[in-house]
Amino acid sequence: MQYDGLMRSDRLPLGTPTTAGLLRQLREQRGRSLRAAANDLNVAPSHLSRLERGEKSGGEGLLRRMAKYYGVEEDLVALAEGRVPEDVLAILQARPDLLDLIREKAAKPSPTDGRDLPP
Repeated sequence: MQYDGLMRSDRLPLGTPTTAGLLRQLREQRGRSLRAAANDLNVAPSHLSRLERGEKSGGEGLLRRMAKYYGVEEDLVALAEGRVPEDVLAILQARPDLLDLIREKAAKPSPTDGRDLPP
């Protein structure tokens, strides 16, 4: 599954969209109708529609199921929700010195696309 040129195994993009936009785009890329995707996810079509319009937020369990269903990493959905994945938060809490490096990398993309961050 691709998302704006990214494959599932690629790193997440810096400009991650809102959850609503992400969910709609993923469903459309998969070629699923709203009703078909809702049925597959075991939710009401009206509920999925509200999620995709940003009128409702999904619970963590549903968003996890949706990430699996659409073949994307849960981190992508978490970032779209404005949440930092727990492992990344733990890293930043243990290594706050990385914040400046991350900001620097984000401001000036490297040829390795940020993959040369120190351990």
